[in-house]
Amino acid sequence: MKLFIATNEGTINTPNIKMLEVTVKSALKNTNFDVFVIFDGDKSKLNLPEEVTVIEHRHRCYETFKNSNRCHGEDGCLRIASSAFLRTEIPHIFENLGLNDEFCLYTDYDVMFLPGDYSDLESLKPEVFSASPESNIKDWSYVNTGVMVKNVNFFKSNDEFMVDYINKNFETLDVWDQTVYNNLYIKKLTRLPIEYNWKPYWGINENAKIIHFHGPKPFVVVPMEVSYTHAGLTILLNRDLNSYEYYNKIFNEFL
Repeated sequence: MKLFIATNEGTINTPNIKMLEVTVKSALKNTNFDVFVIFDGDKSKLNLPEEVTVIEHRHRCYETFKNSNRCHGEDGCLRIASSAFLRTEIPHIFENLGLNDEFCLYTDYDVMFLPGDYSDLESLKPEVFSASPESNIKDWSYVNTGVMVKNVNFFKSNDEFMVDYINKNFETLDVWDQTVYNNLYIKKLTRLPIEYNWKPYWGINENAKIIHFHGPKPFVVVPMEVSYTHAGLTILLNRDLNSYEYYNKIFNEFL
C-alpha cells in the first residue's frame, strides 16, 4: 500500500520538521508501505531518506486560499491551509503519476508508526474513506482525517466536485479539509480501527499501530511547559500525562 504524507516549506524552519522526519523514519522501519511526501516547495530543502518519493505540488485552490478574507485576517492561515488541503489532491496526483492503486493510506506528519501487522488495512476497501473519531473515542459522528484509508477511484470520480466545493466554501471550512470530509462523506464512513489513529490522551495502548500527536505535540517539538500555557492542550495533557511521556520516549528514539 502507498502511504501519502503532505506538508509545505513552512515546516522546514520550525521544530515541526522533526515530526515529519519521525513519521517517515517510523513508517520505513515498521511498515512495508511505499512512502510518498506531497510537498508544496523545493524538495531539495528536505532531508528525508532516499526511499521516500517527494512530489512537488501546490494545491489547485491555492489562489482561493491566498485571496480569501479568512487568510487576510488570520495569522498563518495561508501556510496551514495550503498544507492541510494537500491531502485532497491525492487522486489528482495519482492521475498525474499514472498510479492505478484503488486504495491508499494518508497520514498527517505528526504521527508515529509502531511495530505491528498492518496487513488488515489492505482488507478495509472503503466505499469512500475510512477514519476514526476525533477526540471522543466513542463518537463516530465526526471523524479525524489525520489518518485515512481513501478509495482513490471514488475521489478521482469526485475530483472536479471536490475542487469546486473547496473554492466555493473555503471561508466556512473551519477545520480545513477535515470539515469537507465530514460534511460530504461522513454517512459513507467505513470505520478505521482506533489503533490506527491512537491519541496519547486516550492512554497507553499495547495494540496501537499509529500514534497521532493530536493536540499536544512531542515535547522535543513543543516543550511541556509551553503546552501547559494553552488551556486546550492542558486539558488533553492532563487526561493521561504518563501516556504522553511514554510515547514521547519512543518518538525521541527516532531522532
